[in-house]
Amino acid sequence: MTKPLLMPLLLLFYILNGKQLDLLIVWALAAAFFGDVFLMWSEKKLLLLAGIVAFLLPFLGSLLFLISDSLLAFDMFTDKKQTNHAGIMFNYILAQALIVFGVVN
Repeated sequence: MTKPLLMPLLLLFYILNGKQLDLLIVWALAAAFFGDVFLMWSEKKLLLLAGIVAFLLPFLGSLLFLISDSLLAFDMFTDKKQTNHAGIMFNYILAQALIVFGVVN
């Protein structure tokens, strides 16, 4: 029952000690908190799904940015120019959309 307290404590520490408040970090910590809370009642399928989504959105957005930036870096620093620009843009747009979706919800 104490696990959901971790994210609000980390969020409070971040707010009090961060040099500049980044709303994406605030959102990611809040999403992790709600994920923890929803998973406490995981026997209810809707809350289990809500918990999984709450955890997945911030990490998926980060992962997609990592993929698109890694593809760009590979293209820039190698002689093999094999980058699929459509793939990069797909990952980038999807990551942005997930962040906006998460912020709106």
